Order: sequence, then C-alpha cells, then structure tokens
Amino acid sequence: MKPLVSIIMGSTSDWPVMKKAAIFFEEMGIPFEVNALSAHRTPEEVEFFAKNASKNGIKVVIAGAGMAAHLPGVIAAMTPIPVIGVPIKASLDGLDSLEVDGAFSRIQRNENSGNAIIRGSAFEVSYPIVDHMTFKTSLNFTKGFSLESNNPPLAHIPPTFGKTSLVYSKNKWSLEAYALYSGAKNIDDYGPGSTDNIQEALGHGTPSWWTLNLESHILMHANLNLQLGVSNIFDLHYKSFASGISAPGRGAYLTLHATF
Repeated sequence: MKPLVSIIMGSTSDWPVMKKAAIFFEEMGIPFEVNALSAHRTPEEVEFFAKNASKNGIKVVIAGAGMAAHLPGVIAAMTPIPVIGVPIKASLDGLDSLEVDGAFSRIQRNENSGNAIIRGSAFEVSYPIVDHMTFKTSLNFTKGFSLESNNPPLAHIPPTFGKTSLVYSKNKWSLEAYALYSGAKNIDDYGPGSTDNIQEALGHGTPSWWTLNLESHILMHANLNLQLGVSNIFDLHYKSFASGISAPGRGAYLTLHATF
C-alpha cells in the first residue's frame, strides 16, 4: 500500500519526537513513510521530495527539525499539499552561540505559541484537453496568526504556492511540462524573532518566483519505472521562503524506481 503520510525529520536525532506520529499512524492503520532530509545538508534531495510528493500519492507531510528549523517551511514552499511543522527543542548546555570556522553563530530555538489560528485553502483542477493530453493546476494558500497580544503573524507560514502542468500520456509513456510558482511574502507577514530567517529577506520580504520544468516517465515493467527530466530550465535564481540557501539552478536527473 502506498504511503499517504510522509514523516520527515532534519536528522535521525529528531526521531524520539517524530516517532510519536509514526506510532499513531500504525495504530490507526494509515500507511506512512519516514525519511531524514536536511534543508541545509541535502537541499537537492529536499527539493526532489517536495516537488514529487503529490504525484507519489502523499496527502500530507509532517516535518520536524531542531535548531533553525527551516525544513517545514522549505518543503511547504515547493509542494501544494499540506505541511505540518513540528518544532523540536534543541539544547546546547545554555550556550547562545557556537564557533563555526572561526566565526560565532547565534543559537536560536522555536517556542510554541500559546494559542493560534491557521486558515488555508487548496484547490486542484484536472481537465482533459484532447486525447492523451490533460491540463492540471493546483494552488495552496495558508494564513496564520497568534492569539497573543497584537495578533502577530505565525512563523513558518509559506506564501501562496502552485503548480500548473500539461501532461501527455499514452500507453506506458508520459511527458509532463509544468511550472512551479510561489507568491511573494511581505516583510510585515514574517513571524516575530528570526525563525523565518528574516535576515535573508530583501527590504520588502521574499520575492515571488517561478520555474519551468520537464519530466518524463517510462513504465519499463510492471515493477520498474524510468524517470528523467530537466528542472529549472531557464536557470533562474531564487530562494524558497525562510531558506538561507539559493535553490538549485538548471539540472537534469535520471532515476530508476523498482518495487518488490
């Protein structure tokens, strides 16, 4: 049975917290998968996972990471499916800075809001244009704010994100040309503190971005699928919201998926 939920953690050290979700899904009989992906150490793998989660049948992502905790926001910025962020406390014996390569970096941690409201909406349209060709589009919108004094916006709320594609499929072969796009994030909508990586924002916040991509699937056998594609065809420079790392430029990939 294909997993419906993906549990993602920034490091295996986060498993003691994230395993509670795994235990719950096991008890409820809900199929799930578990992966360790880092928005800082393995950004390409995070991008590949996020952009393919929906087509792989994942309905919701539960992502948790300690320290800077960018993982949930980075994933949410690149997928139209819901992403639940789990803040994980990181403790370093009371230190507020660490020396890295001769320079001191400030240590920060997330704190849960007492009460908050998160609202969102998502829609998806699939329309067959002609034989073997389908138009698809999806859009995800999320808004959140704390119920504490002055109702400050919540951190890690991604901007509007969507995907529009044309898919040609015939027999055992398919070709998809698709655009991924993200709206801008105004500086006034950033969460308090620095959990949204505000130091990486421009004067007005995070600008919008879009990429054009191409992907093909060939079913070579009932249990063997060949996937190849080109991402960010125009080699555009952008950063996903809350990420201090530039997204990958133009890239090509070839993968072989086997099920047993």
